[in-house]
Parts: sequence; C-alpha cells; structure tokens
Amino acid sequence: MAAEDMTSSLMDVITGACDASMTKENPGRRREPVFWWTAEIADLRRSCLRARRLFQRSRGRQDEEAHSANYASARRLLRVAIKISKRRCWRQLCDKVDSDIWGKPYRIAMSRLRCPQTRQPSSPLLVRGAVAALFPRVPSGPVFQLPRRTGELVPAVTLKELKGA
Repeated sequence: MAAEDMTSSLMDVITGACDASMTKENPGRRREPVFWWTAEIADLRRSCLRARRLFQRSRGRQDEEAHSANYASARRLLRVAIKISKRRCWRQLCDKVDSDIWGKPYRIAMSRLRCPQTRQPSSPLLVRGAVAALFPRVPSGPVFQLPRRTGELVPAVTLKELKGA
C-alpha cells in the first residue's frame, strides 16, 4: 500500500470517528430557550411589549399617563414572574444535581463556563470500529526486515532470546 493511500484511509477513519462523536454546528438553528422560560413568561413578555408600543405611540397625547402606568405594571409583572421562575428552577436544579450529575445542571454549568459540549458515541459497535481502525493490532515480531549487507556480522542475540527476556 502506498503512503498516499495509507494517509487517505487514515484520514477517512479519523473523519468518520470525529463525525460520529462530535456534533456539527448548525448556523441556522435558533438558540435554545433558557431553562427558566415558561409559557406564562412568554405571554407576559408579549403583553409587556404591546404595552410598551402603545405607550411609545401615545407620547404627547392625552392618554399618555394611562399607557405609561399600564406599561409600568406590565413590566413589573414580567420582572416578578421571571424572578419567581428563576428561583423555582434553581431549587429544582440543586435537587436534581444529586440524582443526575451529568444531566441538565451539568450542561448549564458547562455552557456558563463556555466549554464545548461533547457527545458520547451512540453505539458500542461504532466505538469498537473506530478503535480498531485507529489502533490496529500489530503482529508480534519485526514489521519488515532490513536487507543485510554482505560481510556484515550476524548479531549474537536471536529474536527468541529477546522475547524470552
């Protein structure tokens, strides 16, 4: 087998192992919502944004104060709901960390530390194949024999003696 063929086959094996064990980044995917986000918070945010738009449009008009008060109360409700949800979810995460150390608490901590997420290979067969391809079993004994020069002395130690030592 030529050196180029060996290189390309090794690169194919390495690429296959990397594809199997690492996720590919998808730039078009939206970001996953934060762990404390709920449908109630989404509704409150929608109503808060609507109240803000109405308040901004009513500036300089007679109903500006009413819209300002409405917007302030919507903002307060949203802030309180987020605070309550964060506290509740934090307690749940603290309780969950003892039972599932590699679960959601671990993923959140690693994302905060900006560590890349690694994924375990899905099947043991795939792992065995990658290991066998990357680390092939080499038969014992010399891989190749160097040609002897004429007149060169044969070493006094044999291969059998080396194996026995």
